[in-house]
Amino acid sequence: MRDAEVTRLVREGASVTDPDAWRRGYSAAIRRITEQANYLPLWSCPTTEAFSRQLEFKPWPDEPPRFYLASWK
Repeated sequence: MRDAEVTRLVREGASVTDPDAWRRGYSAAIRRITEQANYLPLWSCPTTEAFSRQLEFKPWPDEPPRFYLASWK
């Protein structure tokens, strides 16, 4: 889907050499794109690495499980 307003703002920013006018045009385009944020997640992949009350396991924010650091209570 093409947004005529975004196209206009990008063309406006691209048609000038003045840095302030350039920033205004592109900033307005980026703001509109961000506000619209038209997207649809195509899939999700929930994972369960380990689950047991007897297992000492810490999940990490970057997601790869570090099973070598796990231990039994």
